[in-house]
Amino acid sequence: MKIKNIKGFSLLEVMVALAILSLSVTTLLVIRNNSIEQAGRARELRRTKILLEQKMGEIVCGMEKRRSGGFQEEGYQNYVWSVDSKETKVRSSADPAGKIHEIGMTKVVVYIRHKDAQNKFQQSMEAYFLAENPENAPEEDKKTP
Repeated sequence: MKIKNIKGFSLLEVMVALAILSLSVTTLLVIRNNSIEQAGRARELRRTKILLEQKMGEIVCGMEKRRSGGFQEEGYQNYVWSVDSKETKVRSSADPAGKIHEIGMTKVVVYIRHKDAQNKFQQSMEAYFLAENPENAPEEDKKTP
Protein backbone atom coordinates (compact mmCIF):
# COMPACT_ATOMS: atom_id res chain seq x y z
CA MET A 1 0.00 0.00 0.00
CA LYS A 2 1.30 3.31 -1.03
CA ILE A 3 0.99 6.34 1.32
CA LYS A 4 -0.23 9.47 -0.37
CA ASN A 5 1.40 12.77 0.31
CA ILE A 6 -1.41 14.60 2.17
CA LYS A 7 -0.90 18.30 2.57
CA GLY A 8 -2.27 20.13 5.63
CA PHE A 9 -1.49 21.20 9.16
CA SER A 10 -0.41 18.87 11.88
CA LEU A 11 -2.10 18.87 15.26
CA LEU A 12 0.91 20.57 16.81
CA GLU A 13 0.80 23.42 14.29
CA VAL A 14 -2.90 23.98 14.93
CA MET A 15 -2.37 24.03 18.71
CA VAL A 16 0.46 26.56 18.42
CA ALA A 17 -1.67 28.78 16.17
CA LEU A 18 -4.58 28.64 18.64
CA ALA A 19 -2.25 29.48 21.55
CA ILE A 20 -0.93 32.54 19.69
CA LEU A 21 -4.47 33.60 18.79
CA SER A 22 -5.70 33.23 22.38
CA LEU A 23 -2.77 35.29 23.73
CA SER A 24 -3.45 38.02 21.17
CA VAL A 25 -7.18 38.15 21.93
CA THR A 26 -6.52 38.21 25.69
CA THR A 27 -4.06 41.09 25.30
CA LEU A 28 -6.51 43.05 23.17
CA LEU A 29 -9.29 42.53 25.72
CA VAL A 30 -7.06 43.77 28.56
CA ILE A 31 -6.13 46.86 26.53
CA ARG A 32 -9.81 47.50 25.73
CA ASN A 33 -10.83 47.20 29.40
CA ASN A 34 -8.05 49.57 30.48
CA SER A 35 -9.16 52.09 27.86
CA ILE A 36 -12.75 51.94 29.10
CA GLU A 37 -11.57 52.45 32.70
CA GLN A 38 -9.38 55.41 31.74
CA ALA A 39 -12.23 56.97 29.77
CA GLY A 40 -14.40 56.71 32.89
CA ARG A 41 -11.73 58.39 35.00
CA ALA A 42 -11.32 61.15 32.42
CA ARG A 43 -15.09 61.72 32.40
CA GLU A 44 -15.11 61.98 36.21
CA LEU A 45 -12.15 64.40 36.17
CA ARG A 46 -13.89 66.59 33.60
CA ARG A 47 -17.12 66.48 35.59
CA THR A 48 -15.45 67.45 38.86
CA LYS A 49 -13.42 70.22 37.19
CA ILE A 50 -16.66 71.79 35.94
CA LEU A 51 -18.19 71.45 39.42
CA LEU A 52 -15.09 72.96 41.05
CA GLU A 53 -15.12 75.98 38.75
CA GLN A 54 -18.85 76.48 39.29
CA LYS A 55 -18.62 76.21 43.09
CA MET A 56 -15.53 78.45 43.31
CA GLY A 57 -17.38 81.09 41.27
CA GLU A 58 -20.42 80.89 43.55
CA ILE A 59 -18.25 81.24 46.65
CA VAL A 60 -16.22 84.17 45.29
CA CYS A 61 -19.37 86.02 44.18
CA GLY A 62 -20.98 85.46 47.57
CA MET A 63 -23.82 83.36 46.17
CA GLU A 64 -22.84 80.38 48.35
CA LYS A 65 -22.59 80.93 52.10
CA ARG A 66 -22.43 77.30 53.26
CA ARG A 67 -19.12 75.54 54.00
CA SER A 68 -20.16 72.18 52.53
CA GLY A 69 -22.99 70.48 50.71
CA GLY A 70 -24.05 68.37 47.77
CA PHE A 71 -25.14 68.98 44.21
CA GLN A 72 -28.77 68.67 43.09
CA GLU A 73 -28.22 68.91 39.33
CA GLU A 74 -28.95 65.87 37.17
CA GLY A 75 -25.94 63.57 37.02
CA TYR A 76 -24.08 65.26 39.89
CA GLN A 77 -26.03 64.02 42.92
CA ASN A 78 -23.20 61.64 43.90
CA TYR A 79 -20.73 64.47 44.49
CA VAL A 80 -20.22 66.49 47.67
CA TRP A 81 -18.15 69.62 48.22
CA SER A 82 -16.50 71.43 51.09
CA VAL A 83 -14.63 74.72 51.49
CA ASP A 84 -11.63 75.65 53.60
CA SER A 85 -10.48 79.24 53.87
CA LYS A 86 -7.82 80.94 55.92
CA GLU A 87 -6.28 84.37 56.19
CA THR A 88 -2.68 84.64 55.09
CA LYS A 89 -0.10 87.38 54.59
CA VAL A 90 1.89 87.83 51.39
CA ARG A 91 4.92 90.07 51.17
CA SER A 92 4.89 92.50 48.28
CA SER A 93 7.86 93.56 46.24
CA ALA A 94 9.42 96.86 47.23
CA ASP A 95 7.56 100.02 46.25
CA PRO A 96 9.41 103.05 44.75
CA ALA A 97 10.31 104.21 48.26
CA GLY A 98 11.85 100.82 49.02
CA LYS A 99 9.18 99.76 51.53
CA ILE A 100 7.91 96.20 51.58
CA HIS A 101 4.29 95.69 52.59
CA GLU A 102 2.47 92.64 53.84
CA ILE A 103 -0.76 92.16 51.96
CA GLY A 104 -3.65 90.41 53.66
CA MET A 105 -5.12 87.68 51.47
CA THR A 106 -7.64 84.92 51.87
CA LYS A 107 -6.80 81.45 50.63
CA VAL A 108 -9.92 79.56 49.54
CA VAL A 109 -9.76 75.83 48.76
CA VAL A 110 -12.77 73.97 47.35
CA TYR A 111 -12.79 70.16 47.56
CA ILE A 112 -15.08 67.88 45.59
CA ARG A 113 -15.34 64.14 46.11
CA HIS A 114 -17.63 61.27 45.29
CA LYS A 115 -20.09 60.27 48.05
CA ASP A 116 -19.18 56.59 47.71
CA ALA A 117 -16.68 55.63 50.42
CA GLN A 118 -15.11 53.02 48.12
CA ASN A 119 -14.33 55.72 45.56
CA LYS A 120 -11.37 57.62 46.99
CA PHE A 121 -11.44 60.18 44.18
CA GLN A 122 -11.10 63.78 45.33
CA GLN A 123 -10.16 66.94 43.47
CA SER A 124 -9.47 70.44 44.76
CA MET A 125 -8.99 73.99 43.51
CA GLU A 126 -7.43 76.86 45.41
CA ALA A 127 -7.48 80.59 44.87
CA TYR A 128 -6.16 83.66 46.67
CA PHE A 129 -8.19 86.86 47.10
CA LEU A 130 -7.33 90.25 48.54
CA ALA A 131 -8.79 90.95 51.95
CA GLU A 132 -11.75 93.34 51.91
CA ASN A 133 -10.16 96.06 54.06
CA PRO A 134 -6.51 95.32 54.64
CA GLU A 135 -5.35 96.87 57.93
CA ASN A 136 -1.81 97.36 56.73
CA ALA A 137 -2.58 98.93 53.36
CA PRO A 138 -0.52 102.01 52.50
CA GLU A 139 -2.07 105.25 53.80
CA GLU A 140 -3.09 106.52 50.34
CA ASP A 141 -5.14 103.33 49.83
CA LYS A 142 -7.03 103.79 53.12
CA LYS A 143 -8.37 107.24 52.24
CA THR A 144 -12.07 107.39 51.61
CA PRO A 145 -13.28 109.30 48.54
